[in-house]
Amino acid sequence: MESNNRSTDSVENQNQTLFQDTGQSTSILINLNNMRKKGLLTDTTVHVGRQRFPCHRAILACCSEYFLAMFSSNLRESGEGEVYIENINPKVLEMLIEYAYTSTIVINAANAQELLEVAHRLQFEKIVRACCDFIESNLDLSNCLGVLRFADKHSCSMLYKAALKFSLERFEEVCQQEEFQQLSFTQLAEYLSRDALHVRDEEAVYRSLMLWMDSNKDFNSSSLHLLLRCVRLHYLSPKLLQSLADIPEVSQCQSNLDLIREAIDTQKRLQNGLDDVQCVSCAKPRLSTMEEVMVVVGGYGANHGCITDVRFLNPVAKKWETFTRIPEPLSGFSVTNLDSSIYVIGGKLKTIFSSSVYRYDYENDKWHTMADMSCSRQYHSSAVIGKSIYVAGGEQKLEFVSEVESFNASTNKWTTVTNLPQPVSGPAVATHRLKLYVIGGQESQSTTYGHIQCFDTEKVQWSIIKTVPITSRHFPALTLNGYIYILGGCGRNGIQVYDPDTDSCLPPMNMSSTERHLFAAAAIKSRNLILVAGGMRNYQALTTAEAFHPLSNSWSSETEMPHALRVHGCGVSIRKYLGPPFY
Repeated sequence: MESNNRSTDSVENQNQTLFQDTGQSTSILINLNNMRKKGLLTDTTVHVGRQRFPCHRAILACCSEYFLAMFSSNLRESGEGEVYIENINPKVLEMLIEYAYTSTIVINAANAQELLEVAHRLQFEKIVRACCDFIESNLDLSNCLGVLRFADKHSCSMLYKAALKFSLERFEEVCQQEEFQQLSFTQLAEYLSRDALHVRDEEAVYRSLMLWMDSNKDFNSSSLHLLLRCVRLHYLSPKLLQSLADIPEVSQCQSNLDLIREAIDTQKRLQNGLDDVQCVSCAKPRLSTMEEVMVVVGGYGANHGCITDVRFLNPVAKKWETFTRIPEPLSGFSVTNLDSSIYVIGGKLKTIFSSSVYRYDYENDKWHTMADMSCSRQYHSSAVIGKSIYVAGGEQKLEFVSEVESFNASTNKWTTVTNLPQPVSGPAVATHRLKLYVIGGQESQSTTYGHIQCFDTEKVQWSIIKTVPITSRHFPALTLNGYIYILGGCGRNGIQVYDPDTDSCLPPMNMSSTERHLFAAAAIKSRNLILVAGGMRNYQALTTAEAFHPLSNSWSSETEMPHALRVHGCGVSIRKYLGPPFY
């Protein structure tokens, strides 16, 4: 019986088969295209000027939302089979019809913009995207401004962003091109007003305006006034400002002279340290003209007393300069920066554990009191992920704090997001790809936690990383070029380098020749280096500052601090305008 059943199954399988003609769809399109060319079985005709294109409505509707809407509605074209389109190139329409039947089209520099324009109008969306990709890949100095205007006109948002980014990043070369000279004064004003214009200094913007003026003589005084307002005049040198007033086209208008005098007055007030400057022309400096600098907040001085100094290292003037002091003599706090502000979080005020948060707006030199954390703590660390500040670790009285809190600056609110798997005091923290790395710390008063606790803020889950052995305490860690640098030792092999993408370690690197601990550190990404400052050696606070260059695994000396300082985790990097004309 079993043998007969197997035989019956085999016969049934042999009596049926699945036939699939994988080339049928291609064959149908080829046949339909041949019919179209011969005028066979077509059901609509597209008219452009005197040219006629017999087509199959279903084919056009499959490729174009424009034709789909036309042929599936009660419009006249749907019933009569005659479609009339005006103001397009018939050769371009023929290319789109050929594409509808063949799935292929040749895009080149000669036809890309006109093809995109017609495809956008007739809603051939795949062709629109293909043309945008082609144009973007062929952006150059001579065409980026034209592409920018074209993309804006035809609502091609991705192409617009690409052309804008290109034209801003290459501004000093773009302004030498013919397209720049052909900008209208309103287009030029919009271009020159952008914060992201990449220039070495504001003088480059001024020079570009002078070039444009040499090629455009038909502007009036009000137009020139508008353009001068787009140049951030008070960031020009005083000598250049004075020479600007001598240009006839400028000096003929009193409002232009008033603008220059206002800029000169602003320079004087800023140079004298006055913070009440309010003027129409007082725009912020371009982002590209701002230097990335290291800031050191608070700490302990040579006499072991808690200080409130806030200092930054000016790499142009090669000296340490001061910001306004922190509001209270805190110790054991954490520091981070977000949206042009430095945050001083928690700590201890004399014998009282603090939950307070202070925000320093360094552009306007103002301290602000923010919402308190949910719990007070000291010897914790903080870092920024996205637009939120995360705080982890720390202690309160005799207890270690397990709660990890996040701060939303826009709402001024703290939220407890999770608990540390292992509560620790004095950990280092670093961030990478929306993950918070809580590194080492003390798990008891006498025991060092030897691993990294990693919190994935997207998946809201923890993992324990044991790749890097953590044997020391109270060290900074930071992220540079995708690697986490753990500055946990001194001398040879004093820096451990962790690659979070591959969960592996690079060969250890040398710590500075100056033995130090409890020091401040900051990554200066624009210069691809790490700065360290202050710290302790043999229980003595240090004034020395050094730079570590990861590519060469070498150290160099920086300008010494004005006073000895020992800190822990109180170094951050910010972007600050350093001049000219202010040094």
